[in-house]
Amino acid sequence: EYTETQAYYEALEKAKRELEQGRRLLDTSERLSLSSGWELDIASGRMTMTRQAYHIFGLEEDTAMTLDVFSRFYIEQDRAVLLAAEKLAADEQRNFDIELQITTPEGILKWVRLIGVPICAAGKVTTIVGAMMDITHKKAIEKELTRARILAENAAMEKTDFLSVMSHEIRTPLNNIIGLANLLKLEHLPGNEEYIDNLVFSSNQLLQLINDILSLHKIEAGMFEQHLVKTDLPQLVKNIKNQFI
Repeated sequence: EYTETQAYYEALEKAKRELEQGRRLLDTSERLSLSSGWELDIASGRMTMTRQAYHIFGLEEDTAMTLDVFSRFYIEQDRAVLLAAEKLAADEQRNFDIELQITTPEGILKWVRLIGVPICAAGKVTTIVGAMMDITHKKAIEKELTRARILAENAAMEKTDFLSVMSHEIRTPLNNIIGLANLLKLEHLPGNEEYIDNLVFSSNQLLQLINDILSLHKIEAGMFEQHLVKTDLPQLVKNIKNQFI
């Protein structure tokens, strides 16, 4: 005969199954997101953490946890940050969102993001609840990005230095060539004027090419300035033509 006792046990078993299903879903979502939940009782200092939190710390789930024990896993300078954030949350009802480093019992160094929200009762903070995420992978990516940025900046600086040195080394002999070519224009053998003009034109074009290369760096740095220069177009065309004769 179906009795109230049987109905009670069936309802209890159903509740247990639903509770276990909820826990499995929570554990799965925590593992996928690398996040966890925690709660601190201010009066006793006792902490309650979800399974994923124990996994992040590399601890067994039956490990008794208090704020004192919890703080010991953080590296020395971050331990002070954690305790200061907890004190501000308890005394001044301030939320906190901090990134700290922990060391597991196996000596593995990890980065965690700790978020805490104070809960009040009768105008006094009684509990701090929050979330914790393993951000070790995120920090590793940030470190690589910083390293890549430094390498890129160093490469850009080396390129600038190279262009500066090369422009000086090339301009010095080139200016001498242009100077000597202009002197030859003042005194030369009959019939050599065209050759000398070509020499001067080619030297000036090479100097302009070097200046243009340096202008590329100025464009990248946002320092490029445009200037209007008068050009004798017929003479320019003639000089270019003479280069191919």
